[in-house]
Amino acid sequence: MALFIDTHNQAHGTYPTGIDVPGLAAFLPGFLDACAAEGVSVHTGYVNLNEGRITCVTTGPDAEAVRRAHLAVGYIPDPDIIEVSTISPADLFYPQASI
Repeated sequence: MALFIDTHNQAHGTYPTGIDVPGLAAFLPGFLDACAAEGVSVHTGYVNLNEGRITCVTTGPDAEAVRRAHLAVGYIPDPDIIEVSTISPADLFYPQASI
């Protein structure tokens, strides 16, 4: 499965005005169901309630599946759903030994 990030931003109309932690908690079960229907798994989110932004980190078959899961619950992702890879100090200094 590929790893994706996407961002919702109130300034771009992709993050609901005034949503708070209870609102996010109420939203999550439906989003998880929509993700499951598309073969997408939610890993985490990073939110700034004051600025009206949230970044989602998911895995799934492709960016379109991530987009469909968001749209199914009324969230419009910013135009870019970006496929990414992880990198850490361990990845840089201790590359996987070939077997």
